[in-house]
Amino acid sequence: MAATPAAPSVGGNPTGTINIDGVIRTSTCSIGSPSTTDVGFNISKADISSVASGGFVVKDLTPVTIHVSSCHDTALGMTVKATDADSSALTHGLFDKSQDPDNALYYVVGLKDDAVVSGGDTTTVPGYHIVQVDGNAPASDAISIRETTTGGTGDFDLNLATMVARNGSTSPDNLQSKLNTTYTYTFTYA
Repeated sequence: MAATPAAPSVGGNPTGTINIDGVIRTSTCSIGSPSTTDVGFNISKADISSVASGGFVVKDLTPVTIHVSSCHDTALGMTVKATDADSSALTHGLFDKSQDPDNALYYVVGLKDDAVVSGGDTTTVPGYHIVQVDGNAPASDAISIRETTTGGTGDFDLNLATMVARNGSTSPDNLQSKLNTTYTYTFTYA
């Protein structure tokens, strides 16, 4: 019987090792927020016209307080999805075209500055972390929420604000007397 020929040897480094590491979270964060919140404003077309291009028509709308508990040293992310997002300015939400046909107004959404919040656009509105409203988190500047204080409880409040601005120098003449829109925010483990 003839000997079985040896398999040809492969040159270089034909084997490798992959290390798999994982972390099992010991905390389960809980988010306490209202399921629906109404935020309103009342302003005249003349008031809007007097605001500079890109200036805020109303900035301090009633913030929504979101209570986070049992979330020490666990990173959360947050995304926002506007019903009508401006595809050319990802942080701008728009009102329905039937109510604001010229897009005279837009709104931005942000978390008030806090030690537990990082990321987002922090230059457009000082003191806030403005988020994209297209439902995505940008890879380079995603919102991150994390309480890392030594001895921290993981219980803290976040303040989510909505601010309405004038879109360039667009005239408000074609605005309807009532405007409305919605957006949805979502928290995830980061």
